[in-house]
Amino acid sequence: MLSRGPPYRGGVLRAILRPAPLGLLALVLALATGFAFLGQWQLERSSSQESSPALERPRPLSDVLAPAETFTGPVDGQVVTVTGRFRTGDDGAQVIVDGRDQDGRDGSWVVAPLDVQSPAGPGVLAVVRGWLPAGTASDGLGAAGPPPGGETTVTGRLLLGEPARGVSSGPDGRRGVSAVAPADLVNLWGSPVYTGFVIASSPAPDPPLQPVASEAPTRGTDFRSLSYGLQWFLFAGLALLAWWRVVKERFLPEELAEQHDPLSELEARRAGDPHPSRGAAPDRRHRDADHHPQHVEAP
Repeated sequence: MLSRGPPYRGGVLRAILRPAPLGLLALVLALATGFAFLGQWQLERSSSQESSPALERPRPLSDVLAPAETFTGPVDGQVVTVTGRFRTGDDGAQVIVDGRDQDGRDGSWVVAPLDVQSPAGPGVLAVVRGWLPAGTASDGLGAAGPPPGGETTVTGRLLLGEPARGVSSGPDGRRGVSAVAPADLVNLWGSPVYTGFVIASSPAPDPPLQPVASEAPTRGTDFRSLSYGLQWFLFAGLALLAWWRVVKERFLPEELAEQHDPLSELEARRAGDPHPSRGAAPDRRHRDADHHPQHVEAP
């Protein structure tokens, strides 16, 4: 096992400062910076609480949602306009949605089906016509009055359909639901039903119906964006870890091998020694000549 003392640390530093690892580090840092930027962007999206001003600009419903089409998050809260005909008469299938508070008072919503001829085909749209106070709602749908007759243009906020809770019938025979749920309303109105519903701001309801106040839904924590953001930061860390493994497994062994090579050390020492012969073993021929001088015969 290699010692982790000063020689090892010096070898690590020299391995990192080689041109190839430095160039690779620059590339990895650029990638990690991009990953961190994307991660920060996703984290900001996950915690955004503000609704887009574009949601307040009315758009045709046909540009936003088709009958029976899957509802997508970006259009939740969009103000839309749509033209169709409300179902009227005894078979109008207007329903009461109980348990809807407004301004701190108990009450109910009155929801009516609007038959729409969209470019994608016919569909039934649930329209919240207005709100009835609790005492008035107990008098049945007669208190709400019928919806407008003839072709009607509705303007209001489009919201995602609520989860199904079933259809109920009161003692007076009125049909009621606990949620504006397409899965429940399709059993009353037939298909295809829009997967969203509209809280109408126009036409204005007649008393005792009161307008339903609606605002674009605030965005809570988007856990999908949150997970994406954390993944981008993880990718940034993995990029740096991969660079270190390349340095450790490729360049560091080469540096340590050169550092501990006896021949390299001897050559380096001799190259920097002002007296190259110092410490070197004398040539054997000179040693023999010193101890055994040649005999020269006299002439």
